Amino acid sequence: MDHASHQEVFVDHLNEVKRAKERIERLEQAIDAGIVRAPKHLQQLIAALQSLRGVAKIGAATLVTAAVYSVHRATAARWVSKAHAAVLDGVRQALQSRLRVTKKELSSILRLIGSQLDITLDAYLNGARQE
Repeated sequence: MDHASHQEVFVDHLNEVKRAKERIERLEQAIDAGIVRAPKHLQQLIAALQSLRGVAKIGAATLVTAAVYSVHRATAARWVSKAHAAVLDGVRQALQSRLRVTKKELSSILRLIGSQLDITLDAYLNGARQE
């Protein structure tokens, strides 16, 4: 593939990542909405957990989810991890389908893109947000 093809694939990949990021933001908004709808005592518990050093909202919500469903916090964390993996897998499948390549080819393309282009994902996404 020539440089223009690499660039096209890279831009397409970034667009898929951007869509995944938007999906994650929607899921985070759903978590926020769930917290708002939760009973006051659970809202207070989440707020108290978040005030602890190193406990983010998703971590606090995971701990409360574990308590509400009477499961170990590791089980609730696995649920969150599976959701994260499902989002990533969905992005990879969409990109593979859109590019009409095999899984192995997609992995190769992604490695090549990562090694050849000196643009960072953060810079791209930050620039897109500012536009």
